[in-house]
Amino acid sequence: MGLLAWILDKFAEWTDTEGSPFETISRDRILDDVTLYWLTRTGASAARIYYESHNSLDPELRVDVPSTITVYPRDIEKCPRPWAQQRFRQIVHWGSPETGGHFPSLEVPE
Repeated sequence: MGLLAWILDKFAEWTDTEGSPFETISRDRILDDVTLYWLTRTGASAARIYYESHNSLDPELRVDVPSTITVYPRDIEKCPRPWAQQRFRQIVHWGSPETGGHFPSLEVPE
């Protein structure tokens, strides 16, 4: 129940909805995710990456390959284009859709 509550909270807070993640993501899909974490025992490691990677990137890191960046309006972290251009030296496409949160492949798959 704890894993379900934690994951449901993330879907509720990090999706582009008015209060319920079920507005854009089916209950079955959320239960699939919870089941996958439970059966593979990867819930803790999935959460830990957020903690460990939050401030771990080298601020001097530069990406020189052609890159596409999409910034969703309700994602948990947003990066203004001038900041992105300091790191990604060849931005070939910049996308700013009108909807979407931290789980765009589930929320707005088109």
